Amino acid sequence: MGRLMRVHDHQIAKAGCSTIALQCEAHARKAPSKGTTIMNMLSIWPTLVIIGVTILILSVKRVFSCLDTAPVAHQHRLDSIDGLRGILASAVVFHHFVMTAYNLKNRTSGLPPSPFYSFIGPGAVAVFFMITGYLFWGRLIDRQGNIKWLELYVNRAFRIYPLYLLLIVAYFIFVIRHVGIAATQTMGQTAAQLSQWLFFGIVNQPTPFLNRPEYLGLVGQTWSLHYEWLFYMALPLLAIVAREKATVAITASAFIFMLFGNAVITDLSVVFIEHFLIGMLTASLLRTYPKLKGNGAVRSFVAIVAGAFAILISGGPYTNLATVLLGISFFCIASGASAFGILTAAGTKRLGNISYSIYLLHGLIINLLMQFPRYNANLVFTTQRFWLVTFLTYGCIIAVSIATYYVIERGGINLGRRIIQNLPANATRSNSALAE
Repeated sequence: MGRLMRVHDHQIAKAGCSTIALQCEAHARKAPSKGTTIMNMLSIWPTLVIIGVTILILSVKRVFSCLDTAPVAHQHRLDSIDGLRGILASAVVFHHFVMTAYNLKNRTSGLPPSPFYSFIGPGAVAVFFMITGYLFWGRLIDRQGNIKWLELYVNRAFRIYPLYLLLIVAYFIFVIRHVGIAATQTMGQTAAQLSQWLFFGIVNQPTPFLNRPEYLGLVGQTWSLHYEWLFYMALPLLAIVAREKATVAITASAFIFMLFGNAVITDLSVVFIEHFLIGMLTASLLRTYPKLKGNGAVRSFVAIVAGAFAILISGGPYTNLATVLLGISFFCIASGASAFGILTAAGTKRLGNISYSIYLLHGLIINLLMQFPRYNANLVFTTQRFWLVTFLTYGCIIAVSIATYYVIERGGINLGRRIIQNLPANATRSNSALAE
């Protein structure tokens, strides 16, 4: 249990919106504690309604068809996984927002007394890692480890970095605006901090800019990029294993080994390796036993129930039980379960297409909104106003994410493809299947 608490504390320190709490404490002291038995700050159903309404709005074809992407001609690429991304990114948003508002209103700290809101943020990131393991390990298997590595890494860099750079520059400006540029540290220290933050997200736990950790809420969610890059860097080594025929046995054995190792190795990385391995094992199983694929009510039901049990009975997002239950849910979805059509709806897939912007920018957007005193006051005043502010905030995040996806993300992807096409080995053909 002590280890789990340290893990939770790590998440809060990295991804919590500490700036918001500092700015709004005065309002929290004045806010009444009104609520109803039907709805309070930790109610689950308002979050589900907000996400559902957003999916319905995004389903309007004439308005949001610009968010559609060309169908991927790949037998193992499923709409359900693309739709899942949007749900996961939204879960991270509500985890951070509700946690921050609850602590603000009640003058507390840490996770709120809600298994749902405490779990959905880190649980969503765990499934994101599973998706990464599934997609890239699957490609290695399909191509017998024969990958054009320069193309892959150029694609990854131009997929991830343009939006990341926008966020980091905004973070620098935000901190300088609130702190000033007084010489509180040497030029060498400032340069070191700048380089850590600008280095593609690869550096683990960069030093807070100008040594002001209270502003990490703007960029706390970038911690997961470090582990994504570690996985990408491991792909050349994994490509050797992908040439073997017994990939199911290999990945299953590795996963079981890590489960046992989790009991004795108190490093957070072990848990994340388990998540990547679940995605890899899923890819191996579905390629070795294609009859496991399919949709249907039973498969969707199992996916939803396993995810719900992970929240309710696992004891935390980084326990072995939570990992296994989330793995069962992910396997069902990766094999074709649509969660009764929710994950394959047009609005859900469009939400998935902008999920990277949602995930990366929500901390910045929330902190910018918190610069307005009236916004702060309504956030902590009553339960009804809190959920109204939540709906408007989430809508603002979606609107900004649509714009950044269309301009920055797509622009970066297209630039990366043009660079690849101009490489000497690709003068006539680009291996664009490696780009997401």
